[in-house]
Amino acid sequence: MADVVGTLTIEMAANIARLTEDFATAKAEVGKSVGEIKSVVEEMRSHIQDNLAQVGETLKMVQVGETLKMVQGAFVAIGAAVVVKLVVA
Repeated sequence: MADVVGTLTIEMAANIARLTEDFATAKAEVGKSVGEIKSVVEEMRSHIQDNLAQVGETLKMVQVGETLKMVQGAFVAIGAAVVVKLVVA
């Protein structure tokens, strides 16, 4: 009976060693995956910042366009007023 208990103890120790090794491998894989995820997230953040900057530039151009339309409208109104005064006079 002592032999069976001794064998059981050695087998349990071997299983614990194998389990410890498996956990170390799993930890390394998780660390690798987390590193890859961080890299992808950083790349996405960079692209988002670039896109937001482009949107900002586009909005500035739209504002300039709207201002030009207002100025053009003012010139048209001034021109129309001048034409009316010339025709009436």
